[in-house]
Formats: sequence, structure tokens, C-alpha cells
Amino acid sequence: MNPASSYSLRLVGAASFMHWRNWWMMLVLCSGGLVMLMPFLWMVSASFRPIGEAYQLPPTLLPTNLDPVAYVDVFKTGVPFLQMYWNSFIVAAAATTGVLITASMAGFAFARLRIPGKAALFGLMLIGLMVPPALTLIPIYFGYAAVGLLDTRIGLALPAMASTFGVYMMRQFML
Repeated sequence: MNPASSYSLRLVGAASFMHWRNWWMMLVLCSGGLVMLMPFLWMVSASFRPIGEAYQLPPTLLPTNLDPVAYVDVFKTGVPFLQMYWNSFIVAAAATTGVLITASMAGFAFARLRIPGKAALFGLMLIGLMVPPALTLIPIYFGYAAVGLLDTRIGLALPAMASTFGVYMMRQFML
């Protein structure tokens, strides 16, 4: 059997879940998804209510009149929320980009290159998964203080760029 036909058989097997006989399963899963979304929908709905309507009984899902004054008040407090969101975006983007680059290169090296002692190095790296992250906080702090990375965005993103789990996942994918 050639690989293309086995691939198409796997697609047919995966697509058969959407068969008409499984309508009850889809109904249960969609209902569960709506139940999981209800707290989020309630939070958004409550944020647009006036204070008096937020505490009325019985509660209603949709507010009678939309009142965006809470959002206006948040930005009038003087707390730089937009700057905070921008900082979070920059740190998350840098950490994601960094871990994609480092984990994919290390995963490729562990999966495809012939390096003496590769298995021992990979085993040592996996031992790093057993070290609790809280154990490394103080040494990382002192290291950052020594090189002047305290209170910087790159200082927040740098620890996330070296992911042992990311290297493991990339290696397993590339094998």
C-alpha cells in the first residue's frame, strides 16, 4: 500500500466522526462549549450594565441599555493600561518568536544531526524538566542584576526563550 492511499484512509477515518449518526455527540459537545462560555459572556454583559442593574434579581443575560461608562472610567484613572497591554504584547511576541527559533534549532540538532553523546545531552536536558521553575528564580534574578536586565522587557522574555519542553516537542516532531 502506498503512503498516499494510507493517508487518504486516515482522512476518511477522521472525517467519519462528522457522520449523521454522531449528531447527538456533536449536540452534547456544542452544549458543553456554550456552558463553558457562559461565565465569559456574563462578565462582558455585566461590564456594560449600570451598577443598579448589575445587582437586580432575577438577573438578565443582556443589559437593558448599554452603558460604556465603566470603560471610560478605567482610562481616566491615570493607570497606563494601554502601555501595559503593549508591554505584554511585546514580551509575548518576543518570547514566542525566541522559543520557536531556539526550540526548532535544538530539536533539529537532537533529531537529525549525528553528534557524539547526543543521547546523553538529551537526557541531561530532560532532567531539566524535573527542576521546578521556582527553584531558578533567585539565580536568574542575581544574574539579571549583574548584567543590568532588571526591569526590562527582554529580561521578562528571556527565560521563556529557553524551553526544555519546546525542544522535546520539536525533536519528537522532527523524528
